[in-house]
Amino acid sequence: METEHDGTSSEVVLQPHVLTVEEWAARMRISRTAAYAAIRNGDVKVIRIGRTIRIPNKPAAA
Repeated sequence: METEHDGTSSEVVLQPHVLTVEEWAARMRISRTAAYAAIRNGDVKVIRIGRTIRIPNKPAAA
C-alpha cells in the first residue's frame, strides 16, 4: 500500500496498489460499462488473474 497525506490533518491515508474495475471506474467518474470497454479496447493496462481483473493504482497523467 502507498501512503499519502490528506492535507487537513496528521492522518495518513493508505492507498491500495491495485483497484477493482468498479473502484477505478468510480475514481475516473465513468460507468462500469465504459470501464470494461476501455479495458477491452486496450486503453487501460490491467492485471488478470484467472477471471479477476485489477488495475494498477498510479496517479493519472495531468
